[in-house]
Amino acid sequence: MSEPRPEPERPLPPEPGEQPPPSARRRLERSPSSRYEPRSPAPGDASTNRGRIGRRWFIAGVGFLVGIGGTLLLVAGLATTTGLIFVAGASGLIVGSQLTARPAVTWTLAGLFGGVVGAWLVGRAEGGNLDLAAYTWEIFGLGLIGQVLVGALAAAYASASIRSGR
Repeated sequence: MSEPRPEPERPLPPEPGEQPPPSARRRLERSPSSRYEPRSPAPGDASTNRGRIGRRWFIAGVGFLVGIGGTLLLVAGLATTTGLIFVAGASGLIVGSQLTARPAVTWTLAGLFGGVVGAWLVGRAEGGNLDLAAYTWEIFGLGLIGQVLVGALAAAYASASIRSGR
């Protein structure tokens, strides 16, 4: 049998109230909470996120206005519902290419419904007397469901495609 190895000498823990010598204290390079501080860009670094975020919301706003304006143009201006599915898809793709899925779908559908309400208001101004629900059913019918589905799916698809790098 082999001899037991002698245990290395370990310093005894300090007695209560004793302080270890300053040379034995461990110092961190920076405090642990410093990781939560906002990082400032390096001097001379012009790349800030503020410009990109503002640009994304601007383009998403354009997509929102495409939904409203396209619906108004087709329904109130040209008195046709042909092309509303295309307007919904285009609006969804524009907004979805700039925002994450949930806000993209929300803004796309808000633009489409804004166009429906705008067309109803134009109809009321021209002497129509239908309430919003009756007007929507009379003009859009089941096509509105198609618009909603195409707009929402286009926004979600564009958002997922952009985020995955496709």
